[in-house]
Amino acid sequence: SQPIEELNVALAEVQNDAIQVYSAALPIGEVGAETGPVALSSWRGARGNVHFFEATVVGHPLVDLPAGLDQLICDGVTEPLEPYFQSAIDYLEWRFVLGETLDAAGLTPGQRAIGESSVNSWGTVVPRSGFVLQQSPTKAAAVVAQRACDIVINDSGLHIASSIAESGNFTNVPGSLNERDRSTGVWQMVSPVVDTDCDLFGSTEADWDLRRDDGDRTFVWNLWRPYRCCRENGDLYLGAIDF
Repeated sequence: SQPIEELNVALAEVQNDAIQVYSAALPIGEVGAETGPVALSSWRGARGNVHFFEATVVGHPLVDLPAGLDQLICDGVTEPLEPYFQSAIDYLEWRFVLGETLDAAGLTPGQRAIGESSVNSWGTVVPRSGFVLQQSPTKAAAVVAQRACDIVINDSGLHIASSIAESGNFTNVPGSLNERDRSTGVWQMVSPVVDTDCDLFGSTEADWDLRRDDGDRTFVWNLWRPYRCCRENGDLYLGAIDF
């Protein structure tokens, strides 16, 4: 996780500068002003179960493999450690939800819920802001991670974010990210705990977040998306290997 830590330090200045510029320019008090590390920083408001997190989405560092090894994986649609979304730069929408207040998914109970049902939901993907009503800070951070990647992958044009690349030749990547569909992407926590398996957010296990918060309220996840690809190497198709 050293590349992520180094990236946090590099992007922290950008985040903090953006917050200061917006706060000075707007006739409002700072919302979620406690910045902390770039990956995710938390703020708790007057209600004890309201959490605010900053979020950053970057390309996975293993996309750029040494020559030879890169023949073992499909071509990626992101650049390694390239920042695609940083919530401090998306200051207004991330904090005040100006454009998504009329989104039908956000106005309809149960739609875009993270979990098996609205009853067991950790929260909703829409509206995509840094505020989550959730007792568990770890689950709240997971909701924010889902929202941030949803902004990048399911681009609506309402947020300030960079678009990921189109799939290359002979490569197939899911076109969207669905919080209830494993075939579009699953999550692996890498900090403060390194998980050895991947799953959707929204587990109903009562102790899911046990020992997953080190007090720093900084969380990092890998989003793994299924790639299918082949390389053009002659005129005869021999088969495919899934791993």
